[in-house]
Amino acid sequence: MTKRVGLFLMIGLVCSFGATALWADELVAAEKQICQGWDACKSLTAKVATDSRIDAGGTIMESKGTGMIELLRKGGKLCMRMELKTTMPQPAGGDEKVEQSMLSIMDGEYNWTLSETMGQKMAMKTKPDPRATGDPKALFEELRKDNELKLLPEETVDGKKTFVIEATPKDKAAGTKSLLYFDKERGAMLKMVTLSADGKPMWTMTYSDVKYDADISPDRFVFKAPPDVEVQDMTKLEMSKPETPEKHE
Repeated sequence: MTKRVGLFLMIGLVCSFGATALWADELVAAEKQICQGWDACKSLTAKVATDSRIDAGGTIMESKGTGMIELLRKGGKLCMRMELKTTMPQPAGGDEKVEQSMLSIMDGEYNWTLSETMGQKMAMKTKPDPRATGDPKALFEELRKDNELKLLPEETVDGKKTFVIEATPKDKAAGTKSLLYFDKERGAMLKMVTLSADGKPMWTMTYSDVKYDADISPDRFVFKAPPDVEVQDMTKLEMSKPETPEKHE
């Protein structure tokens, strides 16, 4: 009897290991297909919708946003333009809403952001975040630093079949799971969901009316700040950060 139990346990472990290896192979194959599809994409335009619902100690903070995104390969670099208008309730309550507009332009070298909230405008120049370039290869590389990735069953977004990849933080105290939906044919990320600790959607961004290889003028990716707004150059601060001294045993 004991030998039989041991044999069943061994078979179970072998099957489990085989399934894990198969899932890993399927994930690698999916990533390869995503990257190949994206590399063949010259440009993209889409409508953007965001939905946020965060429980901050019993206080529910909600916001909804709408806008558009444009992506273009230019001179071997990826350029991006996103315009987004977000509406949220007043922090103190009431029927009035707070509206915020945001323009983000990545020109292939720097990221420029112009935001306006309640009449107050602010502009910044920063280095691009690899996770925000639209390049799935760069996104996967960044995610793997702090997350375990898993391929989930296929889903449909905006009428397109997608690979669904789950990113789970290696350090559970550092964050929560995210779900990323990639067009199986063209490789673009069409949806992203951040889950709360109890598994409910906390923040969602979805692309719709997606058009590939559209004709986009390079001028769309040139940032010009309003005359009355001074651009805060955050790249200078990043360059001037003191180096952390090495520790010697």
